[in-house]
Amino acid sequence: MVQVEKDKLIEKALDDFSQIMALRSEFNTNVAKRVTFLLRTSFIGFGLVVGAFFFMILVLSLHMVNITKTITTMNTHFTQMNDDMDRMLVAMNSMDKNMNNLPIMVSHLNNMYHDMNRMSIEMNQIYVKMGEMNTNMKTLSNNVTDMKYSFRQMDFSVNLMKNDVRQMSKPMRGMNMFNPFR
Repeated sequence: MVQVEKDKLIEKALDDFSQIMALRSEFNTNVAKRVTFLLRTSFIGFGLVVGAFFFMILVLSLHMVNITKTITTMNTHFTQMNDDMDRMLVAMNSMDKNMNNLPIMVSHLNNMYHDMNRMSIEMNQIYVKMGEMNTNMKTLSNNVTDMKYSFRQMDFSVNLMKNDVRQMSKPMRGMNMFNPFR
């Protein structure tokens, strides 16, 4: 029995080995199926990426004329911007030079401000003096008016005196006809 048992054990071992090999074969088949699926999916994805790149290159080549025109326009605008920036730099340098004179101008403006304040004070004093002169001129005007009335009165009195003298000299005027020296 030892041999029979050994044979059975060997047979059992061979059956077990066969099952293991079948399982391994099935496992290898499943792995191969998965790898094949992954490879197919990868190739399909790669094909889609290549197709997308091809489509993008096709679209890019169709729009290349417009892109070139746009880039040329942008280049022109950037050149103009560069020229404008150069002009702005020159203007800024000029402004910087002119700003160096600003403290002197501020000093002159401060002097002018103080001079204007002095002038304002003096103008106020002149205004007060003009008010006093106006009062004096009103008094003078009143006095001149009084003098005018006095001169009218005197003129009237002188005219009366002239008439009186003429009246009194009437008898003597008659004698003037007898003047031999005429």
